[in-house]
Amino acid sequence: MEKDFDVNFYKKILDCVQSNIYITDTETDTIVYMNGYMKQTFQMEHPEGKTCWKTLQRGMTGRCPFCKIEDLKKAQKGKSCVWREKNTVTGKIYMNYDRLETWNGHTYYIQNCVDITDRLQLSMEASIDELTGVLNRNAGKKNLEEVLNGMKANDQFTVALYDINGLKWVNDTYGHIEGDRLLVFVAQNIQKELEDSDFVFRLSGDEFIVCFMHKDLAQAETWMQKILKTLEERRIAGSMAYDVSFSYGLACIYGGESLSVSDVLSIADSQMYMRKRSHHIMLGRKRLEQEKEHGENFSLYSYDKDSLFKALSETIDDYLFMENLKSEECMYSYKMMMDFDLPGQVVADVATVWSEKIHPDDMELFLQSYQEIKAGIVERHTVAYRARNASGEWVHLLCRGRLVRDADGQPAFFAGIIRNLDRKNALPDVKKDVAPEIAACDERI
Repeated sequence: MEKDFDVNFYKKILDCVQSNIYITDTETDTIVYMNGYMKQTFQMEHPEGKTCWKTLQRGMTGRCPFCKIEDLKKAQKGKSCVWREKNTVTGKIYMNYDRLETWNGHTYYIQNCVDITDRLQLSMEASIDELTGVLNRNAGKKNLEEVLNGMKANDQFTVALYDINGLKWVNDTYGHIEGDRLLVFVAQNIQKELEDSDFVFRLSGDEFIVCFMHKDLAQAETWMQKILKTLEERRIAGSMAYDVSFSYGLACIYGGESLSVSDVLSIADSQMYMRKRSHHIMLGRKRLEQEKEHGENFSLYSYDKDSLFKALSETIDDYLFMENLKSEECMYSYKMMMDFDLPGQVVADVATVWSEKIHPDDMELFLQSYQEIKAGIVERHTVAYRARNASGEWVHLLCRGRLVRDADGQPAFFAGIIRNLDRKNALPDVKKDVAPEIAACDERI
């Protein structure tokens, strides 16, 4: 170090540092030094000799409860600490770097306060879902990962995955602006009712994750049911003309399980799926009751269903199918049986039979759509895929079907048409609806 530098030079350097630096006497809590930058920040000309907690904070009647002096005294000599504080005078958030130093028999408390308010604001903005105002996927999964990594063997918390019921219907009926309003309405009301330690984030689309840090399954269940009632009350007060609800799944996570974020989300998703299926069954029952009330009962008309199926099969170019979802038996038109070398017009275990004929690249799409119908998640089915015909050729097919439920609202019957899109003049009739799917199939060949 240059021997000719005097104390005034060092003070000049400290005054220029863009950080708040001050020193107090640990016995009296009086300020013995403050750099020029901090004097400007706190608008103080001569802070020396004044008590720090009276000058640098508001509403204190004694040493600040968050002061680190006593902790540093107990710590190993030369130990420093880093902590965050929102100052009551400036309203700014600081990262504080504190340590104790001894000089001429006196112990002094030295603090360097760095303003991180703007940095935190930028970080917060990057962590927030732009539409709903809750944490976004990346920030939420990071929070969840931190919770999992910090768990001890006896710790536990509960996670809920929920998705909005009827969002597609709201979008189709009232427009996407109203659909967005529904997403915001639910997310904001949930966030408003959470405890400080809990958090919610948007996983994707209409799926959200809620983490309850201090609730078991029963308590979380009670909370979810209560928020559903709250949403209904606020929906009425807000003059929202449609149902506002969600399906959800709950999972209790224990510290000794060593689960990843993906594991937790998968568990919650499986629980939510079962509840979602129950929700659709309930809706099916309501629809049946409404149909009965309005006289929509077709059983009054008597006809031979086998003759009807045969007559329709011989008068339209498309293939027909009717499936009993409970027995998993499906009847196909005679032409379909011949064109695709099916074992008969009535096929048992239809998913297995078709899985041997569908192009491998289209298999996931086909099975997913089929399972949604079987589980009663959707009422209608439209899917384009390729299947190998009796000549060994890959043929583009478009399947459209409708779900019929039994008296209990359970999926019972599935029927519709299958169109050969490669047949001359078949494509123009459906080009608008399925051209993207066909293009995707062609691209994969």
